[in-house]
Amino acid sequence: MRSCSKMLSKVIAVLCFVALVHAGCQNAKISSSTYSTSSATLASKTVYLAELSISCDGGDQEQNFYAEVNGELMPVAKSVDSGKYQVSWSSEHKTAVKGDIAINVYDEDGYSAYRKAQRSSDKESSVKSLATVTLSHKGARRDGFIVQTEFLSACAAMLIFWFANTARSKIME
Repeated sequence: MRSCSKMLSKVIAVLCFVALVHAGCQNAKISSSTYSTSSATLASKTVYLAELSISCDGGDQEQNFYAEVNGELMPVAKSVDSGKYQVSWSSEHKTAVKGDIAINVYDEDGYSAYRKAQRSSDKESSVKSLATVTLSHKGARRDGFIVQTEFLSACAAMLIFWFANTARSKIME
């Protein structure tokens, strides 16, 4: 009976340790800086980027985080040298979302709950995120000339060729 009691206490201790280690991110503090493409002339797609600094109380600092943007889940990448996290995506200029874009950040437990809500056709919005970061995108606009510079340089090359050819034919007369 005594050995069974010792065994039970060891099992409970191991389970408590596992629960403590897998506690997730508690009291998350997230600061962010965001970027989005503003010039459609220099880029072929609109790029959205959010750089996050995430700190958790008492949790594992090397855990994985996930972001939900417009109903799509994606992993958050961790920078090797700076300890910061990044989430990024791109879209065509014509279909790019303008305005404020909400980025919901989840830890592994939140990610699991979100996926479970998706599978069971529950509302994903009922799953609480660690934090929501807002990325403000005003839209990508075309800068510069109305006509592309490649077209202007081709016209200039043809004009120079025409002047040179006309001058040559006058000299040959």
